[in-house]
Amino acid sequence: MSKNSYHDVVVWCGETKWVISEQYALHLTCNRTSGWELWWLWEGKEKLLGSEFGDEPFCVAVHGVAIVGVVPE
Repeated sequence: MSKNSYHDVVVWCGETKWVISEQYALHLTCNRTSGWELWWLWEGKEKLLGSEFGDEPFCVAVHGVAIVGVVPE
């Protein structure tokens, strides 16, 4: 059985697909109050790219299996 890692995580924020292992600035977080969020953090600047409770569709998938939302076709 293979082990999953951050290399297997893909996040969709609206129409945009983010591959976590391809960008140092991407930070995927989850907590009890705000749910899943994908952040761009670089050189002291931060920007929320998408979130589980945001206005746009949001999906987190590990090895092609959605753990939140629905994988876009």
